[in-house]
Amino acid sequence: MDLYRLGVIFALFFNRRIGLANRTLIQESVNSNVLKGIVRLMKNVILGTVVFECIGALLLSIRFVPHMGVARGIYNGIFHSITAFCNAGFDLWADMSHIHRCQGIMMIM
Repeated sequence: MDLYRLGVIFALFFNRRIGLANRTLIQESVNSNVLKGIVRLMKNVILGTVVFECIGALLLSIRFVPHMGVARGIYNGIFHSITAFCNAGFDLWADMSHIHRCQGIMMIM
């Protein structure tokens, strides 16, 4: 998530208006030709991001909890869901032993 989306999240959370200068920056950030509806677009992008990351975290947590315990399984599910969505490629396991037990869902994610 880039800085403009993070700024929109904070502005919406604190009920702040997004001015013309910020709307123009957001427009350039998403490569849009029109300024109308840019805040609504950002709301939809943020909502979509949260929904897909939560679905991924839930699916991964369901798979990880039996192998790692509740707290560690949920943490790993959330962490790997966010990094998979962002295509960051971070991994918490040096030996990759947990991947082999959960390989199907990990490959889908």
